[in-house]
Amino acid sequence: MKKRMQIKKCKHCGREFETEIGSKAVLCGHCRNYFLKQCEKCGATFRTIKEDTKLCAKCRKYMNQSMKMLKKRNGLRPCHDCGKMITNYRCPSCWEEWRRKNGVYIRDINSVSDDDE
Repeated sequence: MKKRMQIKKCKHCGREFETEIGSKAVLCGHCRNYFLKQCEKCGATFRTIKEDTKLCAKCRKYMNQSMKMLKKRNGLRPCHDCGKMITNYRCPSCWEEWRRKNGVYIRDINSVSDDDE
């Protein structure tokens, strides 16, 4: 019995390639091999369409679960910059450093003069 084939267009390079009807393939053979990556955490080889993906599906799922567990535990999470366990996105010292680095200044309410009145 002969397999029924269809022609699809590669999502990455735009080349046309032949695949079986009902196949979920979205990349041609060249791009499929090009987007083979190695997981930075476990070392497994995986395919991805996105060039910036660094973790395989299992490790990404594990990371998401561990972040959810951290949030549930007393409402604490790691600081975005230093990793210290806090309740906010960044700890106060990291916010201060970020503001200084990016030129964002907070006006002190007590230092504002009452000359406007």
